Amino acid sequence: MATSAVCVTGLTVIDVSSRMTFLGQLWLLALIQLGGIGIVTLAALAAAALGRRMSLEVEEAAAGPTSLMPEGGAGALVRSVVRVTLAIEAIGAVLLWLSWRDTLGNAGAVWPAVFHAISAFCNAGFSTFRDNFAGQAGASRRSRWSRC
Repeated sequence: MATSAVCVTGLTVIDVSSRMTFLGQLWLLALIQLGGIGIVTLAALAAAALGRRMSLEVEEAAAGPTSLMPEGGAGALVRSVVRVTLAIEAIGAVLLWLSWRDTLGNAGAVWPAVFHAISAFCNAGFSTFRDNFAGQAGASRRSRWSRC
């Protein structure tokens, strides 16, 4: 399961909701986050590299401030990816918490909201719900958000 989490495939041999403790789910989430950030960082580095006609070293030396790579190089790019990732996941967690707090309670909705926001952003496919999201299929019709 650790490999599946880092590779963000979502394949699991056990029920995450009933067979894993909170600490186990936290480790799983950390591995998902590590894999997701790795994939996004690799994609950002590849996009920056593909936008160049010369080698990375030559382009960095010649381009100066017009370089596609942030001023701090790869380290700055990774920091930017992490900041943007965490910001998007935080927004997703808040939206999920708002959606689930009526049914799960204010405190009870926090962990599922955080877990699913990170799992969704990283495209991991893991869930802390026993039925994954099958039970949520008709929830949008019943939610207060659908009345707006």
